[in-house]
Amino acid sequence: MLSGVCEIRWGARGEFVAHAKAGRLQFMFLPFLLHMEINSSKLEPFRWVVVRSTATPIVVNVPNDRWP
Repeated sequence: MLSGVCEIRWGARGEFVAHAKAGRLQFMFLPFLLHMEINSSKLEPFRWVVVRSTATPIVVNVPNDRWP
């Protein structure tokens, strides 16, 4: 995390949650795992570094109602 606070949700119904905060050394490994990044702040955007194992980004946008 470069700045801000982020919530990551994953699982069949988004039931698993992790939080990332700027200034804390964190590593998240999400290989082909459907997940959602959520900005936890209404005032500050979050920025983070994404490292991929392929030259082609694999991004699949899912409907907003995927998880309640």
